[in-house]
Amino acid sequence: MLFVSLATFATWQEGDVIYINGARYIDGTKWDLLGKPIYGDSILSKTLEAALPKDRSEVTSNWSGYTAYWSIVKDKLYLDSICCECYAAANKKSYMVNIPSDTLHRIFRKYLDGKRIAATWYKGDIRLGQGPVIYYEHSAYNRNYKEEQIITIQHGKVTDVKVFHNYMVEGFTLEGFSHSNPTPSDVRKKFPLHTENYPELEGVKVIRFHVKDARIDATGHLVECQIDAEVRRDGKSEKVPALAAEMTKAMKAIYPWRVYFINGEYRPYGVKGFFIPYRLD
Repeated sequence: MLFVSLATFATWQEGDVIYINGARYIDGTKWDLLGKPIYGDSILSKTLEAALPKDRSEVTSNWSGYTAYWSIVKDKLYLDSICCECYAAANKKSYMVNIPSDTLHRIFRKYLDGKRIAATWYKGDIRLGQGPVIYYEHSAYNRNYKEEQIITIQHGKVTDVKVFHNYMVEGFTLEGFSHSNPTPSDVRKKFPLHTENYPELEGVKVIRFHVKDARIDATGHLVECQIDAEVRRDGKSEKVPALAAEMTKAMKAIYPWRVYFINGEYRPYGVKGFFIPYRLD
């Protein structure tokens, strides 16, 4: 998701909206634009913010308080309109406000192309999504749609278009086996380790397996996996490489794992970044 963030947010963010046409694109009436191209110019963004209604709703899913509408016509990116959701304290009702065209033309006067606003300030990639959400994380624009496009813009002009069809193949994940969720018997049944072969585990109650990285192929096989096995004794942490190797073997024996095909790459899901508590008592 290298092309997602035009700003950094800690929670899910609504994007802008874009309409596109032309042979180089997947034609569609409407696409989600996962970002805010106006943020590409900090001075322009601050000027716009000062002109927006003071009573606009700035919620955690849209810190900017506005939604911009864009279009790509003949390989040029245009800003068409901006609207805000506002809140009237008197009657406790929300209402939509469209920013007047003359206000936008004043703010973006340097970028007028006839009566249209050409986004010549922007250079970089924009990511568009359409259809069902295939992959989701509750952070910024970290979600992927069934249909996506990554469009490279240089000073408002399209220079490259990449089209992707994303999908997910269902399979096993570690979501239910991390932290305090699983029962000890569930964990031991799924990962049958020969802990009796490790005399150094005497007195140890819990082995913590840290799954740090993994690679899954297109068929759902776990090809590579990096795991640390850690125990605590006398208030100190100790690593047990042989146990980590046995856990890696046990995980590779599981098939299939859930795998996503996102923007041309296979991604494992629910494999890396997990701690698995393996209780011995």
